Amino acid sequence: MEQPRIITLRGGVPYVTIAERLRWLRTQHPDATIETVALSLTETAAVFRATVTVPGGGSATGHGSETAKDFPDFIEKAETKALGRALAHLGFGTLDALEAAEGEAVSADPETGEIASSTLVAEQEAWSPEAQPWVRHVLRARSREALDRVYQAMPAPVRGLPAMARLIEARQQELR
Repeated sequence: MEQPRIITLRGGVPYVTIAERLRWLRTQHPDATIETVALSLTETAAVFRATVTVPGGGSATGHGSETAKDFPDFIEKAETKALGRALAHLGFGTLDALEAAEGEAVSADPETGEIASSTLVAEQEAWSPEAQPWVRHVLRARSREALDRVYQAMPAPVRGLPAMARLIEARQQELR
């Protein structure tokens, strides 16, 4: 299957649009069903529940809310948010797409069983919530090119962390 297209939002944050997640779902599971329900709908706010079901493969539910103050099309935005969350819970989210593109996390040498030095660097640091997903992406990179893509997508404040520089350097050494 073709990998979902990952876009970069302002600030360098990777993202897979809801439309792309739907295409991804339909490519893998054309028989999947989607149900959305308006739980609350007023002149100024909307709350939706979305459930995505893959026959024989499970289901997931997500909720989303928006207000007219934030979006003129708040009803559509709330429904889309609920659907995006349900898809992510089912494995059709941005992190899932990055993992599929980059490979699984590397935690030990398959021959010696030694823990990789990048994993040690990652475990020794107290990472901020903003940096935590980027640590996972660095550890999952399977090539120097993939590592470079992760680095380029990283927000500048995360890229500038001394601990991130040590982690990137350790991972580059492992990928030689």
